[in-house]
Formats: sequence, structure tokens, C-alpha cells
Amino acid sequence: MPTDVVFEYDADKGIVFTVDEGMLRTKEEVDHFIYLNREYFRTLGKKVWVVSNIDGLRIGTPVADYYGESVRRLVDEWVLGHVRYGTSSPSRMTVRTSYLRARIDPNIYSSKEEAVRAIERMRLAERQEPRTEDKSRVEAEG
Repeated sequence: MPTDVVFEYDADKGIVFTVDEGMLRTKEEVDHFIYLNREYFRTLGKKVWVVSNIDGLRIGTPVADYYGESVRRLVDEWVLGHVRYGTSSPSRMTVRTSYLRARIDPNIYSSKEEAVRAIERMRLAERQEPRTEDKSRVEAEG
């Protein structure tokens, strides 16, 4: 199964929707998967919210840690918040395991609608939290 990612950007919602497909068994396949994502995000030129359908994605045990660390770097660089959804048990299990090993919250939901609601909650929480510089000012003044 070749690795592929289908992207759709909903400018009104400010969310990139992806459909992730492939069996990642080697570091080269993981690198290719990350490359596809990074190049798409570069075309947008900004950090984005991401909702990914993972039903077609499998991560081989030998590269699970490498995949998790690679995703962590990608998320740090290009993603404001990332949630996944799917109904395939093998996909959910392999993605969850890789994310937990990399100390990333897996945020896996059963449906696209649930995943979008999770992004909306993340946005709301972000708006309600003072920025780091504002926190420092409040602490200095307090």
C-alpha cells in the first residue's frame, strides 16, 4: 500500500482535513509521509489546525518510535492543534501507540464531527488562556 495523504483546507473553519493512507514500515516511508505533510503546510505558510482520518494508516512496530518523534517535530513546526479520527481498530491502535511513546496526546475520536468539536474546544481553551508574555507580566505585577 503506497503512502499517500489527501489534503483539504477549509478556510472558513481554518482547519486542514487529511486522509492518511499507507503502511509505514521503514524510516524512508515515515520520512516520505512527513515530507508530504510538511510540503503542504509550507504552501499555506502558517500554523494550522489539523483533523486527520487515520483509517488507512498503519505504522509498523520497528518504526513506531521514529514515527512518533517525526510527527512531534512536524507538529511543533506547523500545527496549532491536531486530532485524529477513525473506526479501524488496527489504525487507531498503531497511531495511539506511536503517539504515546513519543509523549504526544493521541486525541483519537470515532468520527469527523467529534474531531472537529475537539478542535473547537482546543481553540476556545487557547483563547481563554493568557499568552505566555501576558502570564509573565501578571506574575511580575502580582
